[in-house]
Amino acid sequence: MDESGISDNALSDSEILTLQTRCCSAHSKYYRFIVLMCNCLLTFGPYFCFDMPSVLQDRFVAPLQNCTINVDNKTVCIEGLGLSQTQYNLLYTAYAFMNALIVIASGFLLDKLGNRVGILLFSSLCVIGSSTFAAGYFLKSSTTQMFIVFMTGRLIFG
Repeated sequence: MDESGISDNALSDSEILTLQTRCCSAHSKYYRFIVLMCNCLLTFGPYFCFDMPSVLQDRFVAPLQNCTINVDNKTVCIEGLGLSQTQYNLLYTAYAFMNALIVIASGFLLDKLGNRVGILLFSSLCVIGSSTFAAGYFLKSSTTQMFIVFMTGRLIFG
């Protein structure tokens, strides 16, 4: 240590800059791994939301109130949403239709606005569409209104 109390082993500003550059360099393995993980997570979210209705198909197409008597003579009621098979399949059709149209338009939009704005815009559309779809559940007193909100959410998500 010198008279000012600073250690002789302290890093200079140029050494700190070199370490920061090496850590965050695009050629660094650590940086590439982080980018890969972020890309994987970006695709996980939309595909999870896309397949979400398939897991709940039994609940979507079940009658609004479905009560049965089981082996122990106990009444078991399963609450469904009362959608028809056609309505249920239209939820996937809406997504696929919009996805086919948006792919062409999004290419031109990304060229004009850039990748950062595109990622923000399309991620926001995924969140808004999924939230709208989920909000449709709260309108289960009217199957028609609920289905319209479900379809709107899937169209936005697509």
